[in-house]
Amino acid sequence: EVDATALLAARDALTSRLGLERMSVTPLLLRATVLALEQHPGFNARFDVASGEVTQYDSVHLGIATATDDGLMVPVLHDAHTFAVEDVVAQIRPLIAAAKARTATPEQLGGGTFTVTNFGSFGTWLGTPIIRVPEVAIAGFGRIAPRAIVVEGAVVARPVLPIVVATDHRVNDGAHLGAFVSTLEQVIAGAERLVT
Repeated sequence: EVDATALLAARDALTSRLGLERMSVTPLLLRATVLALEQHPGFNARFDVASGEVTQYDSVHLGIATATDDGLMVPVLHDAHTFAVEDVVAQIRPLIAAAKARTATPEQLGGGTFTVTNFGSFGTWLGTPIIRVPEVAIAGFGRIAPRAIVVEGAVVARPVLPIVVATDHRVNDGAHLGAFVSTLEQVIAGAERLVT
């Protein structure tokens, strides 16, 4: 769980800067995930079971789990590492719209190296994300809700975001997973830097 105070402030600042009426935290979570993956490339990878080979990627091709009337679709934001958060907002809108309309092309749905799911957008506090084979990991984000946490020795109510990351332990062990989640938590807790 991570204090989401900075994340919500960053979302509000970005919403205002882009002149939008409303925006979710998803673009910020996508950008935070990219920054964490750059520090932990073992999670930005695919595992070929038949050959036993793991391929790590320099480029981040981020799958975005998207609910549609006909089931889950996962459009891919190719070269996500090249986009600032404002660009992420612009790039994912047509991808998600195409997935929901069932008009996404094979190119828009293929080639992912890591997937993000935001089950919090459905009001779900926590879930268990399932890795999209042949990818080796997936991050899931739950519903942001006020919770009592300790800040500078005092118990205060703050918005808290649950994070769940699953990985293929043939590729990443618990120490790798802990380090990745810790980096992701730090990036989200300092989310104001995502919009500067």
